[in-house]
Amino acid sequence: MKYIKITIIILFILIFTTGCTDLIKDPYSKEDRMKFQENITINYGKKDVDTTKFVTGYDSYSISDINRHKNSKTITIDNYTIKCPTFSANKMGKQKLVYKVDNYSYPLYVTVKDKEKPTIEYQKDIDYTIDDKISIKKLFIINDNLTKKENLKIKYKGKIKNKVGKYKITCTVEDEAGNKNKATSTIHIYDKPTLSVSYKSVSLKVNQEVQINASTTGKENKCTYSSENEGIATVNENGLVKAIGNGQTIIHVKANGLEEKVTVSIENNQPTSPATSNENNSNTNNNKNNDNSNSSNPLNNKSNSGTSTNPSQYNKYFSGNSIDSYNSAYSYAESMMNSGKVHGYSVSPDGNGFNVTFN
Repeated sequence: MKYIKITIIILFILIFTTGCTDLIKDPYSKEDRMKFQENITINYGKKDVDTTKFVTGYDSYSISDINRHKNSKTITIDNYTIKCPTFSANKMGKQKLVYKVDNYSYPLYVTVKDKEKPTIEYQKDIDYTIDDKISIKKLFIINDNLTKKENLKIKYKGKIKNKVGKYKITCTVEDEAGNKNKATSTIHIYDKPTLSVSYKSVSLKVNQEVQINASTTGKENKCTYSSENEGIATVNENGLVKAIGNGQTIIHVKANGLEEKVTVSIENNQPTSPATSNENNSNTNNNKNNDNSNSSNPLNNKSNSGTSTNPSQYNKYFSGNSIDSYNSAYSYAESMMNSGKVHGYSVSPDGNGFNVTFN
């Protein structure tokens, strides 16, 4: 009987104490008043994490960005102020964050892990020439925030041949946390650069033209041409040189980082001398005739002196794409002009030699 009374008293005390505690405790202080995101993972090493974004609601209120104050690490909604913790992810594994409203605390557990994939520095396109030594490993510079380089799983896919062409090499890397990254580089193999021109030097008379033929190997297949003095000679984008005035200039031919220089010397068609008033009238007529005789044919010249019933019979071909062949063709044409057998001539290159034609 005595034991029964003691038991009843104890039960009464427990019930009374529990009941009073519940009466004293705020009925709205349950931990489920605070709503959090689920399965939160934070990248290792991240500093000053914005912990306001992990709260999605409080009581019946939904939390939006307008309620979040990252700088003060607080959230305000209705009459409530939620104090958010300061946190930096400098320790791996499960971590506890504590949020507070007045005197009440609300815990949140997050996971800190390595989420950062390895970095790969590389060039998308790289140019090489035949016989260059190419190291595939040196095409890619790999680093990771945690895993040591010797512990990274690195694989290369692709093959480079020692001949002209385009080749793709793909690098795949994985760190100890399972983060992966991939990069592809395209390798272009070209012939070794070369540049050659048909002339090293050439002599012309005013208004004559000559074609500079250039060939190149390497990445570029087109040559550029420029004249140091266009008052003496001009050159177009295809290498056609035209004599303008007396003097000497240099034609620059460039391609694939190489350069060749062609010296061009220009002289008048005829020497000039002081003239009397009667001679001036004669010279005026001659100048008009000379103006009408100029043409755009490569290396041309005409004269009103001498006659020929069939000047084409003296046409001649000089084989060889060299300055010697050109000089021989030019000398032959001039000698025929001086003999009076022809009125005019043109010297035209065809890539293999020079055609001398008369009219």
